[in-house]
Amino acid sequence: MNIECPKCHYIRQPRDFAPEYECPQCGIIYAKFKPREKPNMATPKREPAPVADRGTWGVRPSIAFLGGFFACVALALTAFSLWSQRSAEQHVAAVPARQVRSAPRPEAKWEKTADELRVERERDLMSAARSICSDRIVKSATFQSSVDIQWFSNTSTKRVGTTTVIAMGFSALSTNGATLPFWGHCVVGDDGKLLYFNVVPR
Repeated sequence: MNIECPKCHYIRQPRDFAPEYECPQCGIIYAKFKPREKPNMATPKREPAPVADRGTWGVRPSIAFLGGFFACVALALTAFSLWSQRSAEQHVAAVPARQVRSAPRPEAKWEKTADELRVERERDLMSAARSICSDRIVKSATFQSSVDIQWFSNTSTKRVGTTTVIAMGFSALSTNGATLPFWGHCVVGDDGKLLYFNVVPR
């Protein structure tokens, strides 16, 4: 007897051992099985609003009010946009005039003359030569920490050709414990080399 299960749709075979009233596949009782009812998916019809709830033009009063409100907002935004655009155009037109009035005047470039450049170079060479001479004086002293160079009172510097001649006065502690005055004589080339150095008592 070929019976089809109403639930799993299994067709009963002669070799099945389950009772005739029971499905060998899913185990339901044929007579007790009730298929589920499919829900009604039809969309319910919406009834139109009564004519008494509508306005003069066939529209509800709330919708008419919202339409008027949004129209007022749109009108206000349009007016504000036109005003902003006009203000921006006036501002752009006024900017160049202010910039022309406040534009800084170009500074006049001042170039050094050949004499000024020469004097500046000689000043740098003499400053470097004094530094070289003072370092040599300190290194030659027996007690280096006692060297006191009189930079302004007893120091002379002059240019001779491509060299700088320096006579630098200083005082230092001697081997007998007394502080004595000395002269340090230096000749420094423009290349920074110490060409001559000598120390004599003052």
